[in-house]
Amino acid sequence: QAQALGQLVGKLNELKTAAVDAFGEFRKAQRNAAAQATDITGLSAAVKSLGSELKNQVSATELLDNAARVAQKGYRDTADNINVLRATQKLAIATNTDFNTALEATTDILKAYNLPSSEADKITAQLAATARLAGTSVNELAPQIGRIASTAASAGIGINELLGFLGNASKKSGDARGNITALNKVINDLSTGDLVKKGNEIGLSFDQAALKTGGLNELFKQLRSQGITTAEGLQKLGFNAKEAAAIAPSLATGINEIKDAQAGLNKQ
Repeated sequence: QAQALGQLVGKLNELKTAAVDAFGEFRKAQRNAAAQATDITGLSAAVKSLGSELKNQVSATELLDNAARVAQKGYRDTADNINVLRATQKLAIATNTDFNTALEATTDILKAYNLPSSEADKITAQLAATARLAGTSVNELAPQIGRIASTAASAGIGINELLGFLGNASKKSGDARGNITALNKVINDLSTGDLVKKGNEIGLSFDQAALKTGGLNELFKQLRSQGITTAEGLQKLGFNAKEAAAIAPSLATGINEIKDAQAGLNKQ
């Protein structure tokens, strides 16, 4: 009995030490987050509540550290911070994605399209759906998203349209990173007028008013109607062989399949 009692006391001391250590780590995380957040008391309470919501898959200390990273992205208000933190943390857990990688993609899209933090859940759901459609991981997809989202938003191309094209093209080619680079060039050349100019030089004509309102869907429709359906045809418009190979499957499959991909993202 004495031995059993000794073991119990030892175990209780271990638990006490662990609790003290955990509290110390949480206080350290609070001090770090306080430099970024507008209300550290409110944020600390919200983080603990989020930990329960996530069934304690992530410790309160780790969540608070991540909340500080969210605040560094400009989401210093507690409600905004938790909106982005919750969505990003769920994406990271569900897709086995590094938190910082998921955070970069989420906030890059929100900022590129000037979306409120309340849209973070929808954005992360669409990112996960795009990765599934493309047959790749969010870890692979996310690092390139910021660059193309900014380009697309500036050109008036919506996030659903962008991710629908990206997911469909990557599904066909198996090269998500290559497709992001290629689509970035398509969007950039479309917005600067270079694509229309090069098309005119080889005898193509475009309804530019329709392009402005129809975006990528309209562009691909007009290209197909004029016989540009292969990588070779795209190279005539100034795309290199790798870029043309990445874009060609979207031309070849037709616009309906891409619209189906976009509609699927809309349901997320």
